Amino acid sequence: MSVDALEWLRWSREHIAAGEYWRLITGHLVHLGAGHALVNALGAVIVWTVFREPLSSRLVVWAVLAGFVTVNAGLWFGTELQWYVGASGVLHALAAAGIVQTISARGGGWPWTLGLLGAGKLLYEQWQGPLGWTPGSPPVITAAHLYGAAGGVLAALASIAARRISSAGGG
Repeated sequence: MSVDALEWLRWSREHIAAGEYWRLITGHLVHLGAGHALVNALGAVIVWTVFREPLSSRLVVWAVLAGFVTVNAGLWFGTELQWYVGASGVLHALAAAGIVQTISARGGGWPWTLGLLGAGKLLYEQWQGPLGWTPGSPPVITAAHLYGAAGGVLAALASIAARRISSAGGG
């Protein structure tokens, strides 16, 4: 992707404030380069592989939308970040939704372990910063991970509540 396209599509506080609202979506779709895109694609493959069964098509849509909303709101109101690119916040929304949905469906055991590991990762990132990858990798905005995970949890809890209300009402 050209530098001009990246500049035009990235999440940018200044440009969003000026009315360029498409950046609230496109900022999550563009990346700093092929390596950054590859890491996010690998994350998507892992999330899909682990949570293919519990993540219904409907929940995927709601988790992605919730991830967009919570990451955007969190970056806007909870940080002074000026710009952002990448899908990791939304991927954390999908992973969190998958974990919550799996816990709801299966109960104890490995789903809780996975949930505790995910929560531990998020806490570690907020306390110590991003998990180390390689020197020269793009900066990781760990706040996006936390906000995205919160959106995924909310989407999954709403899905579970809707399903329980529907089954209680006989419909």
